[in-house]
Amino acid sequence: MVIVSHGAPDLLRRCLASIEDSRDSKPRLVTVVDSGSRDATPQMVEREFPWVELIRRDNVGFAQGNNVVLRR
Repeated sequence: MVIVSHGAPDLLRRCLASIEDSRDSKPRLVTVVDSGSRDATPQMVEREFPWVELIRRDNVGFAQGNNVVLRR
């Protein structure tokens, strides 16, 4: 699952908490691409959701943010 984020830490926190609550025993890969947030969004992800892969980029936009993960 890929989530592209630009700020909005409260919304992202609720989103990730919902995913965490719905995870079953199977590991689920969740990647957040932070697209140039100027607030503490990336730090919040690292601190509160260590099971999430975080990729930091400049503000590349939604489509390019998804492409960062798809290229892997």
